[in-house]
Amino acid sequence: DYPYAGAFRVNYPLTKRKVREIANRIKQAYLDSDPVWGIDLDDPGLFELAIKVEKALDTAIDHELDEEDDLSLALFSAAHHGIGALIPTWLYHEERVRTLESWEGWDGLTVEGMQGLIAFEAKYPNWREEPELVKLHAQLRNGQRVMREITATLPVLNHPDFQFIEAKRLRVFPSVEGYEGLRTTPVYGFLTTYTRFQLEQLVEEDVIDAEALGRLLPQAGAGAHGDADDAQAQQEEFEVFQGTIRYRLPGDEQASRYKVWYAPKEQVLLRCRFFPWWYYEADLLPFYVRMEEPGFFKRGIASDVVEEHTILNVLLNLYLNGIDRANSMEWKAKYRSLGYAYIMSKRWSPHIPAPWKDNPNEIESMSKPLSHLGDIVTGLELLRRQSDEASGTSTLQSGRESPTDPNAPGNKTMILLQQVQPNEKDIL
Repeated sequence: DYPYAGAFRVNYPLTKRKVREIANRIKQAYLDSDPVWGIDLDDPGLFELAIKVEKALDTAIDHELDEEDDLSLALFSAAHHGIGALIPTWLYHEERVRTLESWEGWDGLTVEGMQGLIAFEAKYPNWREEPELVKLHAQLRNGQRVMREITATLPVLNHPDFQFIEAKRLRVFPSVEGYEGLRTTPVYGFLTTYTRFQLEQLVEEDVIDAEALGRLLPQAGAGAHGDADDAQAQQEEFEVFQGTIRYRLPGDEQASRYKVWYAPKEQVLLRCRFFPWWYYEADLLPFYVRMEEPGFFKRGIASDVVEEHTILNVLLNLYLNGIDRANSMEWKAKYRSLGYAYIMSKRWSPHIPAPWKDNPNEIESMSKPLSHLGDIVTGLELLRRQSDEASGTSTLQSGRESPTDPNAPGNKTMILLQQVQPNEKDIL
């Protein structure tokens, strides 16, 4: 409860600060490892190739924002909630882009001069069927240099990727012992939200079955105007469980791993296929900060600072309320006088004179000591330091070591800058 109307109730950012510090240190240690991923091959002849691939993956992790963002989310979740999870995926995206093509014309003398004509025919084997291409081909034969601006669908993203999974969307038996337990557990996975448009895209990419999607979508119905292809219907969301099960289907000699796509609310199985990775390990990568507890889900750093967080919240609000009470204007007035009615109406302002009727002493302001102003400056300095720790940057980047002393040197500025997030430190 508030001690009085208008009292402070400020949350001290202790948990966020602690979690961010730990997550940033883990991320720095992860990115500083060389290589980030090691490749284990059975064929010694591929050793040099494995080293090149390791370096390429290391460069991708250091400079590819997609992987770095998901890694940061996973490490922050591990420090905050006790577990962070990544799944390996392949990021592929095509886009319509404008490109400029050019070919050198045939000089009519040498075979080398026909390279432009040969390249044109190789790229457009059906050039005889399109009048525009026939015209370009004739120009090349006559020795003219041809330039053509075209619109083409090209892959703009095509590389391995990691996808962050929120802890609340993971579906794993609590008794599973970490990553090792995923190798033998009957089922594990996570929930994902897809729109109708995205599900139809998965059908085109042969990720889920078209027949199964047909059983799912009629249950959802069309949009507000009765058209399943309108914008509102295309943005309708469905929860899909993407999981790995260990099951013995009819015809299997023993239990095998399968990947399943299942809509739990509609109870529709969208796809069931063999485990697609050419590897025996699980495709869910959990990150932990604390390993002293059994089970798959563990407590995070937030649970360790609950008491300290509560105490600091109380002390901070006591400090702010004390400043408020010490500097707020307070009045004393004769009971039921004009000044008393003026104050109780809550319409008074420091810029409007207080009224009185019979006696000027009916209402007067209470005097306040000014000896606490120095303590307020000290409090502001403490709050500044707390904000620096919470935000991960420094207020002293102006070069001054203290905002309350203009002549203070800035010899600690660079030391403080080294404590910010790893990617910011690399840029600096």
